[in-house]
Amino acid sequence: MSRGHTPARNLNSRLQLLAAGLALTIAMAVLVSIEYVKERDALLASLEAQARIVGEGSAAALLFDDPANAAVNLAALRSIAAIRGAALYRHTQPGSAALRFAEYLAPNTSLSLPDRMGADDKLPPLSVAVPIAMEGRNIGLIHIVSGPEVLVARLGRYLITVLLVAAGALALAYFLTGRMRRHIAETESMLHTHANYDDLTQLPNRRMFNQCMNRAVSDAATSGRAVSLLFCDLDNFKVINDSLGHAAGDALLELVAHRLRSAVRQSDTICRIGGDEFVAILEDCGDRGAATVAAHIIDTLTTPFTLGERSLSIGTSIGIAVYPRDGSDTGHLLRAADTALFAAKSAGRNMARFFSETLDVQAHERMALEGGLRRALQLHEFQVCYQVQIEAATGDVIGAEALLRWHSPEFGDVPPDRFIGLAEECGLIGEIGTWVLNEACGQAAKWTRHIPGFVMAVNLSGKQLEDPALPSQVDACLKRFGITAQQLELEITESTLLTHSEVMQENLRALDAMNLGLSLDDFGTGYSSLAYLKRLPIARLKIDRGFVQDLPHDNEDAAIVSAIIALASSLGMDVVAEGVETGEQLAFVRNAGCRFVQGWLFGKAVAPEQFESDHLPSLARLDETPEHSHVQAATPSHLAIGGYGGASGLASPNYMAPKSH
Repeated sequence: MSRGHTPARNLNSRLQLLAAGLALTIAMAVLVSIEYVKERDALLASLEAQARIVGEGSAAALLFDDPANAAVNLAALRSIAAIRGAALYRHTQPGSAALRFAEYLAPNTSLSLPDRMGADDKLPPLSVAVPIAMEGRNIGLIHIVSGPEVLVARLGRYLITVLLVAAGALALAYFLTGRMRRHIAETESMLHTHANYDDLTQLPNRRMFNQCMNRAVSDAATSGRAVSLLFCDLDNFKVINDSLGHAAGDALLELVAHRLRSAVRQSDTICRIGGDEFVAILEDCGDRGAATVAAHIIDTLTTPFTLGERSLSIGTSIGIAVYPRDGSDTGHLLRAADTALFAAKSAGRNMARFFSETLDVQAHERMALEGGLRRALQLHEFQVCYQVQIEAATGDVIGAEALLRWHSPEFGDVPPDRFIGLAEECGLIGEIGTWVLNEACGQAAKWTRHIPGFVMAVNLSGKQLEDPALPSQVDACLKRFGITAQQLELEITESTLLTHSEVMQENLRALDAMNLGLSLDDFGTGYSSLAYLKRLPIARLKIDRGFVQDLPHDNEDAAIVSAIIALASSLGMDVVAEGVETGEQLAFVRNAGCRFVQGWLFGKAVAPEQFESDHLPSLARLDETPEHSHVQAATPSHLAIGGYGGASGLASPNYMAPKSH
C-alpha cells in the first residue's frame, strides 16, 4: 500500500511552479514597461535637445530663405543613429500651417515626412516638433523622427539583464532552499505516516483502516462481491506484557505484525487498531475464504516466537463479519466482528467465530445485563450468603465461605458466572468487591462473639489485586469493624496468578505483612506454576470440587486429591476440600489427611440470619450421622470467605445440586 500522495504532490508542485512563473512574467512585464517609458522619455528628451540646437542654427536660413544652409544644418543629424529623418518647416503667413523648407532622411529609410505641419497636428511615435522663434516671432519649426531600433536594443539589453538576474536569483534561491524543501517534504511524509500508520508495527492504523474499509465496501457495492473483516485479538498478551515488560511486548507485536502480513494475500490489508488488536480486510472473499485465512492466521501465530533467548507462545481469537450480510458500512461490520470476537474468546480462545444474529441477540442481552449490574449495588439487589466450613477430624464448625448472589427484579437470580466477569470488564468489580469485604467483615465482627476467633476471608479478583490501594482498603475495613488481621483470610484463584504483575506482587507482600491469611482457590484447575506455592505467601489450598465429586470411585481423582493433600502437607499448608456432598467423600478426604471440608453435606450457602440459626447454636457431632446430621459448634481456627463465586472462584457458583440428597 502506497504511503504517499505522489500524483497529488506532483500536481501541486506543478501548480506552484506555474504560479511562480506567472508571477515572474507579470513582474518582468511591469519592469520592462517601466523601463520602456523611461527609455522613451529619455530618447524624446534627447531628440528635443537636438531639435533646439539645429533649430537655433537654422533660424537665419529660414529668415533669409536659404534652403541649402538649412539642409546642411539638418545633415549634421546623421551622426545620431537613432534619428531616421528631420525636416525644417517655415511659416509663410501668420496662423497658417508651416511648409516644409528642408529635410534630412537617413540612408535606407522609407520614412516620408509631411509637406506641411500645423501646431495641432498629431505627431507620430518617437518624434518631436520644436518651434523656431526669432525676436519673439515664431518663424517655423523643426520636426525630428526617431526609429524604434535604438529603443528596442536598449530594452532588449535590459530584458536580458533582468532575465539573467532573475535566473541567478532563482537558482540561488533553489540552492539555498533545497534543504528546506527536503525538510518540508520529509516532514509532510512523516506527518502523513504518523497520521495513518502505526509507529510500532508500521501497519495502517485505525484512521487508515476506516479509509481502506470504506473503499473496500464501496467497491464491493459496485461489483456485487463480498468483503470479509477479520477482527483479531491476541490471547493472554497482557500476561507477557506485565511479566516481561513493555519493551518485550512491543517486540512481540512487531513479530506478530510481520507474521500477519505473511499470512494473507498481497491484496489484503492488515491494520493495527488497538494495543493487541489487529484487523484484516479481505476483498472479494466470502465465508469459505475468510474461514481459511482465519485458520491460517491462528496456525501462524500458534508457532512459538523467539524473543532474545526466550521462546514465547501466544494465540489469537478472531471474529469474522462479511459484507453485505453482516453490515452495510464500516461501523456495523466492525461491531459485528467485535461481537464474534467476544464469542470466540468466551468459547475458549485461539479460535475463530462468524457473526450471527444469535450472537447479536446475546450481545444486546449482555448490554442489558451490564446496565442492570450498574444499578444493582445502588438498588440493594446484591446479597452475601455464607456456606459453613467444617474441621474434618472433629466435625467442628471452623468458618464459612461468603458467596455473592444477585437477585434482580429484571433478570431473576443471576448466577455469579454470568455477572462476575462482566463486572470485571466494565470496571465495577472494585466497588462490588469493597462492598462484599465490608459485609463479610461486619458479619465476622458479630459472629466472633458466638465463636471466639472467628476469621473472615474474602475472594479477590485479579482486578482488585492489581489495585495499589488494596492494602489500605483492607486495613481500613479491619479497623472499621474492629477485627484483627488474623480473623480475615483472602482467597485468590490460580488463574489470577497468570497476570502476576509487579503491583500484584507488592500487594500480596503487603497483605502478608499485615498477617492476613492467603488461600489459593480452585487449586488444580488453573495454569499456575508450582513455584508460586514457594514464592507466594499462601497458607491454604482449596481443592476444586471437580476433583471431589467422583470420590472415592474415580481412581484418577483419588490420586490427584491425595497428591494435592500430600503436597500441601509437605509445604506446611492447610487444605480445604470443596463440594463434599456424601459421607464417602468426607471419609476419603479425611483419611487422606485433609483438615477442612465444605459442601452441601453440611449446608448450602444461606443468608446471615439462616446461617446463625443453622450453625451458631449447639450442633450435633459429625460422626453421629455422617450424611444427614448437623455438626456441633466448636471454637474454630478459621472462617474462609469467598467474595464472589464458589468452587470455581469467580467463574461459577460454589455449589452444585448433590447427587444423592
